Amino acid sequence: MNISPLDPPAVAGLLLAGGRSTRMGRDKAQLDWHGRPLGEHQAATLAATGARPLFLSCRSEQRWMPPAFTRLDDRAPGGGMRAAFVDALAATFACAEVALVLAIDLPLVDASWLAALAVQARVEKESCVPSRDERFEPLAAAWHCSALPLLRETIAQNKSLQEACAALREKSLLHALALDATEAASLANLNTPAEAARLGFPA
Repeated sequence: MNISPLDPPAVAGLLLAGGRSTRMGRDKAQLDWHGRPLGEHQAATLAATGARPLFLSCRSEQRWMPPAFTRLDDRAPGGGMRAAFVDALAATFACAEVALVLAIDLPLVDASWLAALAVQARVEKESCVPSRDERFEPLAAAWHCSALPLLRETIAQNKSLQEACAALREKSLLHALALDATEAASLANLNTPAEAARLGFPA
């Protein structure tokens, strides 16, 4: 039987929604995006890639939960975003070779573009992470399970996620995908009310 690149258990989806949104001042998942909560929009984008199963990484006190997703609570709230990210990846890799990751605050990312990253990661057997202006975009990327040991090692050394990506690239475990201007624009994220206003969110 032929298996397409996104058929389970090849690629799972991981939606990251555990940030505290301190600069935004409210939960980003509840922001209004063209008449529906941003969280619903992002969950639909990730589901549209064909990745299965689908996981939501979030804090234990967060109550929002998209249908058909499995909840992954942050087990170490004091460990910061990096530790929560690596823990969520590890849980996802328990049932898939590739974790297709999307952050809650990247509303312009296209599902077909994401799916193409997953195909590349599976074929190349290495993580496919977009890169622009010498910086990696690890929260809209296709992570291959081969990255996990070095990710854990670099995070344990208190290195940044940018440093972890650089180390993975040096070991030929990460493909840094150069972005054109249109792709780079689709990775605009929301950290503040001013950024949200620029992307068309109502006040």
